Amino acid sequence: MIKCPNCGSPMPDGSVFCQKCGSRIAGNTMDSHSSHGTPQVHGTESGVLEKIQHAVSRSSVSARPVSGLTGLISAEKNLLIVSSGPSILMIETGNMPAQEAWEDVVKSKFRMGADVAVVLLDAGLSGSLETGLRAQLAKSGIVVMNSADLVEKIPNLNTSDDETAVMQQLMAAIGFTGNGDRMVYSMTETRYTLIPESVKKK
Repeated sequence: MIKCPNCGSPMPDGSVFCQKCGSRIAGNTMDSHSSHGTPQVHGTESGVLEKIQHAVSRSSVSARPVSGLTGLISAEKNLLIVSSGPSILMIETGNMPAQEAWEDVVKSKFRMGADVAVVLLDAGLSGSLETGLRAQLAKSGIVVMNSADLVEKIPNLNTSDDETAVMQQLMAAIGFTGNGDRMVYSMTETRYTLIPESVKKK
């Protein structure tokens, strides 16, 4: 067993990332990880979530992977970010789902109680999303964006701020600001009015 140099959590020998805080373990590589029989993880999506989780882990905001939930685009590559206040941010990654599958994404967002769900896609997929569908998703607090656009902003997070400020920074990086009708942060009293009728009936 080894210990994470960042948070001190015990981890199995050969670990590449700390399962608690997401820090990369110096000296360990994906090759050494695969020598223990664990498949290597490739792809933009997993890298995006690792970067976000690592950045947020330096603050008092909780960020943990979540899987096995019906409706998530990629059940093994999702991140749930929760503050001690009312705000919950769900980040999903994966390939573009079929149009009828987006309703499941909406359902999973509200079943998780998330204020905002962010769907990260590669540039080509994000740009090809139909404008009308993008607008419908936005009304339900679901933002679809290019993975690279969010990754660029993550290193600029000031994680020494309190939880509320860190969450506000994350929301701003996604495209939500403190003013205007796109503000979703801290909307616990109103967020359920956004649930589509099809979801309310379930």
